[in-house]
Amino acid sequence: MTLKHLLYYWINVYEMTRRYGGPEGGGWWYDRMECVESARSHRSKVDTAREAYQWAHEVDPNNKGKKFIALVEDHRAQSQTTEAPEYG
Repeated sequence: MTLKHLLYYWINVYEMTRRYGGPEGGGWWYDRMECVESARSHRSKVDTAREAYQWAHEVDPNNKGKKFIALVEDHRAQSQTTEAPEYG
């Protein structure tokens, strides 16, 4: 791990959508997270940056009805959903 890695974090903004997982157990749903923006931030400003990105996506008039979440993570798009989970 480098010093640069310790000083900077990724602010990843995800669009959250509900997806139908299948008919098992009477039908089930899961949250899908798609990364729509990533930016690096110095650790001293990471909380302010996360709040700013979250707010910017929530108030954008082109994003009506969409739900967004901004997370502080070690890697770009770290929590993006890549495939549907298995029922269980």
